[in-house]
Amino acid sequence: SNGYVIKPGTKEQIVLVDCAGDRDNRGIEYQMSGEFGIDRAVSLSTEVRAIVLTIPYSAFETVAGHEVLRLIERIKQRFPRAFDDPNLDCVYVLVTKCSRIPNTTLNAVRTGNRFEEYVDQIDRYKKEQESSKEERETRQQLNDSEKLISLRKQQEAWEILKCIGNKGHICTLVSLESDSAKEKFLSKICEHRKQGLK
Repeated sequence: SNGYVIKPGTKEQIVLVDCAGDRDNRGIEYQMSGEFGIDRAVSLSTEVRAIVLTIPYSAFETVAGHEVLRLIERIKQRFPRAFDDPNLDCVYVLVTKCSRIPNTTLNAVRTGNRFEEYVDQIDRYKKEQESSKEERETRQQLNDSEKLISLRKQQEAWEILKCIGNKGHICTLVSLESDSAKEKFLSKICEHRKQGLK
């Protein structure tokens, strides 16, 4: 993990810690090193002011959302109460690789409306499955119950993102060259909340 001082020379020093990605494909040594770096950075800090999830837009294109699920589960392992109130106020999402996406679509992501659609879609599917469950054979019922567990996890992930969007904490970084967009996002993190994760 690498640390960058956001407000150097000020009374309140805020450090942005750039953590390893969801899955380091260079091998177990790199993955363990990344995990150790995160543990070290958290242990040395007085508080965690915010968690920023960096997610490429492509992760939102299907209701299954496997990449989003993995990332949320990883955050839960490290910060078990990160997605509970009031801690959710400290969670932000930065959507990357979205320069070719229409602005109306990005607005639906920023506000959380896109994820509300996914939640409703899963709800409808679950109700259909549950209503016809009695007519199925035992083996098919088992498969359905496993699928319903998976659907519940998907629904929970989209619910979390919907709440983050409703709080105005989802930002889209259309261009990495845009210094003003980066400054605006960092200011939002630094100034929005004075108390970190509990």
